[in-house]
Amino acid sequence: MRRRGRHVAGLLLFEVSVALALISVAVIWMLRSFSQTVLTAERARDQRQALAVLNEQMVLATVTNGVPLGTQQGTASEERFTWHVSTVPFADETSALLKAEITVQWEQREQPRAVRATTWMPYRDE
Repeated sequence: MRRRGRHVAGLLLFEVSVALALISVAVIWMLRSFSQTVLTAERARDQRQALAVLNEQMVLATVTNGVPLGTQQGTASEERFTWHVSTVPFADETSALLKAEITVQWEQREQPRAVRATTWMPYRDE
């Protein structure tokens, strides 16, 4: 009778060990999944803010024609984002079109990120 009890106790210990190993794997997987979700949300938030800055500079460049020839730069959103606008004649100096290249840069988890857009607008000499 004693031997049978030891065998059952040994089997129970093995089952508990396997169950703990499976639970550990599940917990690690859930933590990794959660951290990936947080990182994805952070990237999406920064991307939205960068696109808002890009859109603002695009509106200034095209609607108000407020960007002079050459390069302009500045910061936005608590100086996390830097923007650069480069405006040049599209084909040559006598062209009626201007080419504006707008870049917004920021760092995310020590990795450089950027969004860029190019637009053309009529040249207005005022």
